[in-house]
Amino acid sequence: MARLLDTPRAFGAGSIVLHWAVAALTVALIVTGYMMLGMGRGPAKAAMIARHTDIGWAVAMILVLRIGWRMANPLPVLSEARPWENTLARVVQWTMLGLLVVFAVTGYLSVATNPRLSTVSVLGWFELPRIDDPGRALHRNAEEIHSVLSHVFAAILLLHVVGAFKRSLIDRDGTLGRMLWPRREAPGAAE
Repeated sequence: MARLLDTPRAFGAGSIVLHWAVAALTVALIVTGYMMLGMGRGPAKAAMIARHTDIGWAVAMILVLRIGWRMANPLPVLSEARPWENTLARVVQWTMLGLLVVFAVTGYLSVATNPRLSTVSVLGWFELPRIDDPGRALHRNAEEIHSVLSHVFAAILLLHVVGAFKRSLIDRDGTLGRMLWPRREAPGAAE
């Protein structure tokens, strides 16, 4: 049976499932976000915005779980590597999580200040109130921050993926394997 919790040396099934759920949905956000850039106003773009928003809500909810999970579980040590590589890996990981939080806030603000919407639906489960934005400055700023940082996030995500493959295929330190399936530890190993 797979180990659910993280240990100081390995990720458990909980971290792995949350990581890949956020990863898959984040790729869907990037794809739908870039698709919207090439669309003119109309029902197709409105449907794409709705899809992007729903995926964003799902990421935000899983992100809350992931942050709570990380607070309750030790962060496993990184594989042996040059110290600057481990530092860069941690900076990239925390930057991506921080940007996802910023996206959740700016995404909500973009939707909540949209004058064409009467309410803000969260996956059809419940509604949040709109925010009055008479001059539309908040709306424009939230959309601009959301858009600009999405390009930064895509570049950082690429760095994360390249780093994982480099460490797994060139350094052969098992980094990618650690995030694919919980590793069994030797009997008597500290859990």
